[in-house]
Amino acid sequence: MCRINFTRIWTVTCLILLVALLFPIKANSGSNILPTTSKVSFAVLNLTPYGFIDQHGDTKGYVYEIAKAFLNDADVDYEISLLPLKRLFKESGTGKINCSFLAGTQKTKEIFRLIEPMGKDIIAGVLPKKGKIINQYEDLAAFTIGVPLGVYVNERFDKDLTLNKTTTHDYAHSVKMLVAGRIDAIMGNIDSFRYFSAQSGYNPDDIFGDPHIFASIPFWLVCNKDSPSEDIIDRLKASIQKLRDNGTFQSIIGKY
Repeated sequence: MCRINFTRIWTVTCLILLVALLFPIKANSGSNILPTTSKVSFAVLNLTPYGFIDQHGDTKGYVYEIAKAFLNDADVDYEISLLPLKRLFKESGTGKINCSFLAGTQKTKEIFRLIEPMGKDIIAGVLPKKGKIINQYEDLAAFTIGVPLGVYVNERFDKDLTLNKTTTHDYAHSVKMLVAGRIDAIMGNIDSFRYFSAQSGYNPDDIFGDPHIFASIPFWLVCNKDSPSEDIIDRLKASIQKLRDNGTFQSIIGKY
């Protein structure tokens, strides 16, 4: 006949109870910490002058500075990443990125919630050399147009094989070719062209004519459809309204 060792059973029971008591205490000790979904993982488009790394290795750009300003004002935990557009969309789907400033296009609306406009538009089109005039799309046939590698902003223009288009290395190269007289106009993001011309020592108003605009789309604060929390969203929205309306955003944009 087996004999029950009550002393051993009592010892094991006490150990189990002790573990059960200790683990809830450990879990509750961090109960005031916000859940991970409350952290704002913010992406800034890696494109000058929105977000870029300067020659000193510092992160610059007016969208980057605006993001820092309003996230600090909203008093939220956050991190900011510079990402190309394709990767930004991809990582938003994995949950690694939950907010950004993007143009309010149909594709953006399919992936994100539009929360609040920044008060600045993304303007894309053809920028001619000073003295050249573009009254309508058909006038482009008379120009040699530089297009930075990988830039696509207008379906009609992109597919138009009748136009004289030449590929440039990037935005800075486009500006140099225009100033050198090798091309008559450049196509892409107007803000980027103006910034690179100023960085190269030119006054944009002295080298560019009036742009032929393909699209002018407002920048929006956008966030994933399931994060961050509604409380955080409300704080972000209120902060943007405050800093946009008191001129803080415009002051930052004016530096670029």
